[in-house]
Amino acid sequence: MEPIELQLFPSCHECLSWSQDGELAVAAGEYVHILLPNTQRDRSGAGITGPWEFTRLRANVFTNTEWPTTHPADRDSFSIGAEQSISTVAGIKWSHPGLEKHRRSILAVLTANLLLSFYDSGGVRNKWSRVFIVNNALKTHFSLTISDKRLIVRKSKIRSFAWCPPLKPQKQQQGLSAFLEPPASRWGVQILAMANDVNELIIARVSRTTRSSTGESPYSLEVLSVTSPQNPTEAFPMIHNPSIFALSARSKARISHVACGPWIYETSEEDGKISARAAVAVVYGTKLRMFSLNATLTAVEGQRLSEPAFDVNITWAKNELVESVEALDSYEFTGELQWISEKGFDSISICAGAFSGLVTVTMSKGIYEGRDGKLDNVVVRENAFIQEPLPGYSTAEVSEKTKHWEPVSATAVARNEQTENDTLHVGTLGAYAQSYTCPTIDEEGQVFQAPWKKQLEDFRERFDIDRDLGGLTAARIWGMDSWKGLIAVAFTLHPGDMVEYTTTAEERTTLMISHLDPPKAVSVASMLYPSGWTPESIPEKRKLILGFTLGLETENQYSDPWSQRLLYAACACAITSCRDEHLLSLAHSVLEKLGTATGADLADEKSRCSTADSIVLNPKSDEQLSGAGGALFEKCSICDTGMEWYSAEEAQCTEGHIFMRCGLTFLCIPEPGISKYCSVCETEYLNEETFGPGRDPELVESMSSKYYSVFAAFDTCAYCGGKFQDAH
Repeated sequence: MEPIELQLFPSCHECLSWSQDGELAVAAGEYVHILLPNTQRDRSGAGITGPWEFTRLRANVFTNTEWPTTHPADRDSFSIGAEQSISTVAGIKWSHPGLEKHRRSILAVLTANLLLSFYDSGGVRNKWSRVFIVNNALKTHFSLTISDKRLIVRKSKIRSFAWCPPLKPQKQQQGLSAFLEPPASRWGVQILAMANDVNELIIARVSRTTRSSTGESPYSLEVLSVTSPQNPTEAFPMIHNPSIFALSARSKARISHVACGPWIYETSEEDGKISARAAVAVVYGTKLRMFSLNATLTAVEGQRLSEPAFDVNITWAKNELVESVEALDSYEFTGELQWISEKGFDSISICAGAFSGLVTVTMSKGIYEGRDGKLDNVVVRENAFIQEPLPGYSTAEVSEKTKHWEPVSATAVARNEQTENDTLHVGTLGAYAQSYTCPTIDEEGQVFQAPWKKQLEDFRERFDIDRDLGGLTAARIWGMDSWKGLIAVAFTLHPGDMVEYTTTAEERTTLMISHLDPPKAVSVASMLYPSGWTPESIPEKRKLILGFTLGLETENQYSDPWSQRLLYAACACAITSCRDEHLLSLAHSVLEKLGTATGADLADEKSRCSTADSIVLNPKSDEQLSGAGGALFEKCSICDTGMEWYSAEEAQCTEGHIFMRCGLTFLCIPEPGISKYCSVCETEYLNEETFGPGRDPELVESMSSKYYSVFAAFDTCAYCGGKFQDAH
């Protein structure tokens, strides 16, 4: 895969984040660069478009409402980062899918002024904007119990953050009933872990809200639990007491890194409650600390369209067993943090960067959950970063001088699609990179040569030869992330034995994307399709849609006019395009009920359900369109004549006007601006928010219909699984 060269220098460690929809975000000073896989067809006739679409958003510009003007704080609550920084990007991370509109991911951006912002596209491709400030929600929460405004400000400043894996039920229904599960069951409850300026760990639930006006925020944040490492003497144990310096250093200790491990679910789900356990690791000062999370999800009845939701309760506990391991006290941790586990969670490891190496703490499933366990089931290993021996020295003579001292700046866990095994990849700012297999309690992770490392060395050698540096070239790795067996590495190249002078125009960062299987050459855009997808599978997907629409009966589906139109369109599609015996039987039954409910004459449609060949349904006459049940039938929005039913993709009236049909409801799309598109296969759909009952918010809230159950069930593309985007 061709490398990508960006005109920027990264502004933080872990500067790269890759969403599950294939969107790459790169932190670069005042800006965040977002790269989207180019799945759009080139309609300009200028030739083949590039593999990526680029967009850039400025992250350090805030309105006075988002970040009110503050006067300099006193000595106890003063923060250089918040008060004197230019608000460059200090951390980025995509959420898990399902949170943004059309079930996409939102981008969380932490800036140097200690503000955490959410960005989303609002369903429009390549248009990103800030939509939520987490700090404002924290201020509202803490002001309910704290009167000291200075303390509220400090508690609201965010030092680091991490997205936890989504909480969701593990028992999934099968068949068509699976489509009736609420969105929270399919996409999960989104959990965010944060560390604030007073070293408190905050667990919060992030939800998308239904806005009744354009001025309201599309997201809400609910604080679920707050805890703290508490003991400041643990942060810098190497400083001897008593001294003024020791007191000062320990008072300034901060939680610099946060990482959430996987959820392990209870085997039984009784009384509608789901229990799960996880762990959160943090770097507090220079020490590694671990907390156990105990989460309970309780199903409750929602207010919108009778969708069930979940109440979440999370409690904290210190993982005393892991922290009691004496070997951890001998390391000075600098971050980054990365969790990696075996299949089945037989062993789970937290990998943390330390001075001149990587420390891996491997534990059993019971210890990870915070349950009783043996200390023997915790194994601490160090992978020292050793450079190549200096000329004239043998390997046996390697000393402290040959250790690599640059801190870990990038980590990623990638899954090999063939073996389904996880691998750990680590990079530093000093040209050292390594890849390891997943460690277990019995075996440490084995070093192996990843394809991306060889490619990185090729780039370094080319840079060295072009500038005649005599082999003294350093490759600084700023970020890594993985997606579907691919791994992306962001790095910069520099001379290693001289002072480097450069200008902003000369800044370059190379983004290298490599597959774990070297012979495999695929594009990112092609990997957005599900495995085994072909255009020939579209008829089978259409049968699945019709089976859901016609086979599963919902409340009021024969009395609601929009549901009636939807059911008639599904019957017409089954008659003209599918000709499946089971679907035709369902269509005949639905047509009988529609005729009874509306008084429409559907004898012609019912008679054609027993014919073996595909049939064209002729346009309805003016008398039928204006008579009993006439609202069932489609008519041209231009000339008001009947529409002919001959295809599931398009419709044509008697005067020759042609309209596209929705890929889900099979209703014709009568006008521009009321549709949405699959961002992968570009199938066109009606937008339920701008067409039908969606134009009347009060009607949407009060109605439970087949019309909305179909859109809720198929909230991604029914044919390829891609995410929707609104029309430009």
